[in-house]
Amino acid sequence: MSDIGIYFGPQSMDVALVKANKLIAHSVFTGISSGDETQDKVPEEVKIPALLKEIFKQHNVVEKSEVTVALSGKDFIIRTFEIPVIPASELNNAVTYEIKKYIPFRIEEMIFDFQATLDKSLRRYQILFAGVKKDTFEKYNYIMMQSGMLLGGLEYAGFSFLRLLSLVGIREKNSIAVLSVDPKEKDESSFIVIEKGVPIFSRDIAFPVESSAFQNNSSSADFYDKIKREMRISLDYYRRKFPLKEIKKVYSFSLKDDKRQLEMFLTNVVDNSMVISLASRIEGAYDPSSGFLKAFGAGLAKQILPTFKINLILARNIALKSALGVSRKDKKSWIGVLGGEIFLIIFGIVLCLGLHGFMYSKIYPARVQLKGVVAKQALFSSILAKRGLGELTELENKKSAKLNKITSVIKNQVYVAQILDLIPRLLSRDMWLTDLSFGQENNTPVFIISGIVNSPNNAKELPMVKDFMGKVKSDQVIKKYFKEIKISSQEKIKFLGKDATSFIIRCNR
Repeated sequence: MSDIGIYFGPQSMDVALVKANKLIAHSVFTGISSGDETQDKVPEEVKIPALLKEIFKQHNVVEKSEVTVALSGKDFIIRTFEIPVIPASELNNAVTYEIKKYIPFRIEEMIFDFQATLDKSLRRYQILFAGVKKDTFEKYNYIMMQSGMLLGGLEYAGFSFLRLLSLVGIREKNSIAVLSVDPKEKDESSFIVIEKGVPIFSRDIAFPVESSAFQNNSSSADFYDKIKREMRISLDYYRRKFPLKEIKKVYSFSLKDDKRQLEMFLTNVVDNSMVISLASRIEGAYDPSSGFLKAFGAGLAKQILPTFKINLILARNIALKSALGVSRKDKKSWIGVLGGEIFLIIFGIVLCLGLHGFMYSKIYPARVQLKGVVAKQALFSSILAKRGLGELTELENKKSAKLNKITSVIKNQVYVAQILDLIPRLLSRDMWLTDLSFGQENNTPVFIISGIVNSPNNAKELPMVKDFMGKVKSDQVIKKYFKEIKISSQEKIKFLGKDATSFIIRCNR
């Protein structure tokens, strides 16, 4: 069983029958889409099915077979752009909003699909968008039905051309470009850049029918000069849009006598290029053309699946199911009519509650802080206006007495940390502390230092104690707290089986 691919170009229709990844039959009809109603009164929807039925009958094609249709750039909207990383549930709305900038009609008039590829280095989504107007989709769906076939796929012809890369085994992860060009046929050219198999840049190069490039007396050199200018414009625009993604190689395809001329053309435009011949994939003799290759690529749709997933048939079916679902709900009950309004009401209530909660969360900490400040304020007893001078003087004296006591306590406070840090530093060699104690006698602080002197020369032990006491007396920190410092006790003792001297120094205020 053969697979069928049809390409509808600006001025011709190419039909390709493909089997086992080889083209086994090809038919071309010119003047299909001339757009001149004065020359041909027969509508395309009538003329094309008749031609297709004849071809299918000639090649014994089974009815109701699926056909992949490829359309030129004038019928397709192809755009690539970037958006920030957002949740997957919001992608459809974000793409719909963004694509409105690029189309001259309402998005509701289109059937479209897109693919989002995450660029991890830039933390952005690279969006590939493809769509056609609903009228265009239904036109070609009707043509297939009238031809006794099913529309199995509707795609941009440039994507059909890309399928030829997979056919010859080219799968590169770097950025590469594919050029579709034909100087003999009145067909548009296309320049597509792909990265890891996904298109990131696309530009169609279309010439008016009356252009000199398509006149009988025009040489292919004139055509390539025009294409060269358009190619340089495309490359300049691509480099400005993707300065970090260099095109590693430019590919194109040919069949017979145009390969040499195409190779010379690409050599003059880019540094690294390659023209691939598909002659081994063709059975029989055919006149080479870009429309021929696009139809061939469309016929490979079932055998060679692209890296990117753009499916307008599925998108159209989902849109139809969604529309039917809404219609059935509307017929079932009046709730379906008010469904959107109920949603808006619920959304409004939730929004109000959310704003109220947000404002309360901001005010509550301030209220708590205010209560804390008020609680810390000092409470004063009120003074009655009837009190005389004597009572007021007595109150003043009591307050002054309290303040004097507080001041006395502060002044007499001993900060022991400084003293405890200082005493060990004043000790001489062969001296040890046995006890340090603080106390009070008659409401005055007392500091007692106890220790032992064990010198090899016992005669020096008493002088060492006096020397230590002198250091204590002369220290500024100790003098600040204690005025009277004296040795209250010293005696000879046995310490670890040796003669030693114990001492006690008493410090009074």
